[in-house]
Amino acid sequence: MKHAFVKQSENDINYLSNLHYQNARSRNLTIDFIRGVAILLVVLGHNIQYGSGDIFYKSAGYFDNSLFKLIYSFHMPLFALLSGYLFFWTMKKSVNNVLKRRVLSLILPIFCWVSLEYVVKCVVLASKNGFCVLSLFSKYVFSFFHEFWFLWAIFWCSVVVLCIESISFKGGGMF
Repeated sequence: MKHAFVKQSENDINYLSNLHYQNARSRNLTIDFIRGVAILLVVLGHNIQYGSGDIFYKSAGYFDNSLFKLIYSFHMPLFALLSGYLFFWTMKKSVNNVLKRRVLSLILPIFCWVSLEYVVKCVVLASKNGFCVLSLFSKYVFSFFHEFWFLWAIFWCSVVVLCIESISFKGGGMF
């Protein structure tokens, strides 16, 4: 019975894989639409949280906002779900290629955006009263890991899945 389940699962995966690769050059408009709505919800959620004024933000009044609660109840899990679904299709490639793509598509943008923010802060603060380079650099390092936490989470989840995949399926299968 166990082998029948494995065989059926392999058939299902092969069917989905063939279906996906038949249309590999075309985009899945449903995924694009869901991703677009999720992006708009993130922008709206951040506007409720940060764009409602300093007093509202400092008093954490946004936690009483029903729309804020609704958006924050599912928008990041939705991104994780979409990322996991799309990551499944990259599992057919070599581990080195997948890791290289993940670094280029996730870690490199983090580095670029945080570096750009650092340079802008240096220019702005230098034009004012001056600043402490060491203090600003420590904030840069903190921002590198803090501000884009969701990209780090996706990256490390990908690494864990790749490790499990390579360990589990090298010896002939997980089941």
